[in-house]
Amino acid sequence: MQFSEAQIQLASQMKEAGLAWQPKVGHYVFDRGKVCKRGSPFQERVYFILDYECFCRHVGGADVLAHEMVWLPTWYDCREVLRQGGVTDLEVIEIVSTAIRDGNELTELYKKILSVPACLKEFDAKVR
Repeated sequence: MQFSEAQIQLASQMKEAGLAWQPKVGHYVFDRGKVCKRGSPFQERVYFILDYECFCRHVGGADVLAHEMVWLPTWYDCREVLRQGGVTDLEVIEIVSTAIRDGNELTELYKKILSVPACLKEFDAKVR
């Protein structure tokens, strides 16, 4: 899995906008604080949480993980956030069908999440 610089910046904006996130196995993250003590097998500072407890040890604990890491939602994760925020499948189809030609559908899904305050609010309410 590769994330573009634009996707990492948009994911950081989602975090700053208040997208709540509970780190868990199966999530990709960007280490904005450079706290992970291990090199990434993916691109620089991008990690996949395979073992939660082990990953917490490598970054300095669960609080550090939640604070310093930025969640990089996958296409599936984006669909969940958008669905919970009230974005219809038809809207997503329109976004993706246009963006897929350029190979930037994930970028466009991130932008959509940022443009719909209910996505942040709704997802936040369900996670906590």
